[in-house]
Amino acid sequence: MSEAKCTLLPRKWKTPTSQRVAHEKRRNIVRLSSLQPYILTAVAIALSIPARLLLDPWLGDKLAFVTMFPVVVIAAWWAGPGPAVMATLLGTAGFAFFVLEPRSSFAIASPEYRIGVAVNAVVCLACTALIASLRRARSQAEATAWQAKLQQQQLEQAAAERSLVEATLRSSEEQFRALFDLSAVGQTLADPATLQLTRVNRKYCEITGYAAEELVAVVPGDHSSRRSHHNCEGYSRLLRGELSEFATQKRYIRKDGTIIWVQVNISLVPGGPNQPLRTAAIIQDITAGKQLELSLKESEGRFRGIFDQAAVGVGQTNLQRQIIDVNPGLCRILGYERHELVGLNIRDISHPDERATSAEAMRPLLAARPRASRWRGVIDTSRVITSGRKRLPR
Repeated sequence: MSEAKCTLLPRKWKTPTSQRVAHEKRRNIVRLSSLQPYILTAVAIALSIPARLLLDPWLGDKLAFVTMFPVVVIAAWWAGPGPAVMATLLGTAGFAFFVLEPRSSFAIASPEYRIGVAVNAVVCLACTALIASLRRARSQAEATAWQAKLQQQQLEQAAAERSLVEATLRSSEEQFRALFDLSAVGQTLADPATLQLTRVNRKYCEITGYAAEELVAVVPGDHSSRRSHHNCEGYSRLLRGELSEFATQKRYIRKDGTIIWVQVNISLVPGGPNQPLRTAAIIQDITAGKQLELSLKESEGRFRGIFDQAAVGVGQTNLQRQIIDVNPGLCRILGYERHELVGLNIRDISHPDERATSAEAMRPLLAARPRASRWRGVIDTSRVITSGRKRLPR
């Protein structure tokens, strides 16, 4: 017993046959829509003939084509020259057969009727040509009006977009101005070629002691006690595009004459279509940190002087009791050179009988400063091993 298999096709899927049928339907609809003006024109001409016959009691043999002419004009205006020409030909033949004498015959006896037929045909064709030109002129005028309307819409859209861009730019400018003026660090904008300041913020005025108007009008470098970064290699590399940012430390002379240290970070700001290239700088007052750094260097120098010139032996070790530095006095006492002592452990130069005592003496010091990386102090050691003679002093 055979089983019949049925394949269900998707709802929207069409077979090739159904596609051809649908295509033929569309073609028939298009063909019918293109033939519709001609069909309506032929029906109008057919109706104009009995209408003229109804007017015979009043018109007689005059104005034989009076009902045909309006049909031709209407067909030419609404349907185009093709239906109008067809109306002229069908109407002339129909009126010559049914209206003109002898009726029901194309044999026109009177010369006046013949001339009337010719004149009517010429007038109808001339009206068709005139109306066709008017239709083209109307189409061109409509196309021009549509293009003008489209251009107007495009202009309005462009104006709206320009207004939106201008509003966005104004908002961005206001935000930039607020961030620029209220920044906690000094900020400036300057001409990269001349370093002439074009804009400064409130904090920069506080740093230099000048008003904004004075800074913008001042000659570049007047408030800098060092050579301007305009002449620095780093700034030149920034202008050549080799660096994205240039940083330097320099001294400024404030308006009251005091000298301050500042950290300057400079970068390039690309200009817009109508704006030149600018440099943007961030300036921070580092005077306090610089003074502390100089004080530390001075203190370190004083310590080094005392350390090196002390008449007694002085050394430094880390928490593992490894020697990291010694002064000339300790080298003389022990008989070692400095490079020989650095790196040794205290145990290496301590007498074996004193090593436990020395370690016990350092234990309270290490407990008191657990986080220190090195310590300084005086070690009371009775015996050490010296270089060369290996003597045991008292």
